[in-house]
Amino acid sequence: MVADEINEACKDSEGGAIVVPCNISDKTALQMLVDETRAQLGKIDILVCNAASNPFFWFHDGYT
Repeated sequence: MVADEINEACKDSEGGAIVVPCNISDKTALQMLVDETRAQLGKIDILVCNAASNPFFWFHDGYT
Protein backbone atom coordinates (compact mmCIF):
# COMPACT_ATOMS: atom_id res chain seq x y z
CA MET A 1 0.00 0.00 0.00
CA VAL A 2 1.31 3.45 -0.88
CA ALA A 3 0.62 4.82 2.62
CA ASP A 4 2.91 2.14 4.07
CA GLU A 5 5.70 3.14 1.66
CA ILE A 6 5.29 6.82 2.54
CA ASN A 7 5.34 6.06 6.26
CA GLU A 8 8.51 3.96 5.85
CA ALA A 9 10.21 6.80 3.96
CA CYS A 10 9.12 9.32 6.63
CA LYS A 11 9.98 7.24 9.70
CA ASP A 12 12.91 9.46 10.67
CA SER A 13 11.02 12.74 10.26
CA GLU A 14 7.67 14.27 11.04
CA GLY A 15 4.71 13.37 8.90
CA GLY A 16 3.10 10.34 7.44
CA ALA A 17 0.16 9.11 5.45
CA ILE A 18 -3.16 7.45 6.19
CA VAL A 19 -5.83 5.83 4.07
CA VAL A 20 -9.45 6.85 4.61
CA PRO A 21 -11.95 5.29 2.19
CA CYS A 22 -14.64 7.76 1.15
CA ASN A 23 -17.51 8.10 -1.30
CA ILE A 24 -16.59 11.48 -2.78
CA SER A 25 -20.08 11.96 -4.20
CA ASP A 26 -21.48 12.14 -0.64
CA LYS A 27 -20.90 15.48 1.17
CA THR A 28 -21.45 13.87 4.59
CA ALA A 29 -18.81 11.24 3.79
CA LEU A 30 -16.41 13.99 2.68
CA GLN A 31 -16.85 15.78 6.01
CA MET A 32 -16.20 12.50 7.83
CA LEU A 33 -13.03 12.12 5.73
CA VAL A 34 -11.79 15.53 6.85
CA ASP A 35 -12.77 14.85 10.47
CA GLU A 36 -11.00 11.46 10.53
CA THR A 37 -7.89 12.91 8.90
CA ARG A 38 -7.71 15.73 11.45
CA ALA A 39 -8.32 13.27 14.30
CA GLN A 40 -5.42 11.06 13.20
CA LEU A 41 -2.94 13.65 11.90
CA GLY A 42 -3.99 17.06 13.16
CA LYS A 43 -3.66 19.91 10.67
CA ILE A 44 -3.88 18.93 7.00
CA ASP A 45 -0.79 20.22 5.17
CA ILE A 46 -1.12 18.29 1.91
CA LEU A 47 -4.19 16.54 0.55
CA VAL A 48 -3.88 14.28 -2.50
CA CYS A 49 -7.28 13.85 -4.09
CA ASN A 50 -6.85 10.54 -5.85
CA ALA A 51 -10.50 10.04 -6.65
CA ALA A 52 -13.01 10.87 -9.33
CA SER A 53 -16.73 11.00 -9.76
CA ASN A 54 -18.95 11.11 -12.81
CA PRO A 55 -22.55 12.18 -12.11
CA PHE A 56 -23.65 10.85 -15.51
CA PHE A 57 -22.48 7.28 -14.84
CA TRP A 58 -23.71 5.13 -12.00
CA PHE A 59 -23.78 1.39 -11.41
CA HIS A 60 -27.17 -0.17 -11.99
CA ASP A 61 -28.73 -3.22 -10.43
CA GLY A 62 -28.31 -6.24 -12.64
CA TYR A 63 -24.75 -5.58 -13.78
CA THR A 64 -22.61 -8.70 -13.61
